Amino acid sequence: MMPARRLLHARAGTGAHAPAPGPKAGGQVAVIDHQGKMGQDNAKMHRMMDTDAKKWLQDAGFEIVRESNILRQNADDHTLPIDDPRLGRATDQFLFIARKPAK
Repeated sequence: MMPARRLLHARAGTGAHAPAPGPKAGGQVAVIDHQGKMGQDNAKMHRMMDTDAKKWLQDAGFEIVRESNILRQNADDHTLPIDDPRLGRATDQFLFIARKPAK
């Protein structure tokens, strides 16, 4: 699994990673990444906005079929890099399940 921000950078041609092949029609993907904050350099902190991930998925033809709060961490205020020791690896993350509609 590749974090959503890497897929976004690869799609935009700004990252070192090539986009993974997408699922066939009817296939599903899980998208997980560290929640970012509006107005800050999320890429520098290895975070992204969940709204950006949703938009990218929808623009790529996917539909969000499920969202989960299982990885949410309310103590993370999204202002520290994900590897900051003060977070103790307890970062706030989003999780979406998206499906490629059947043609």
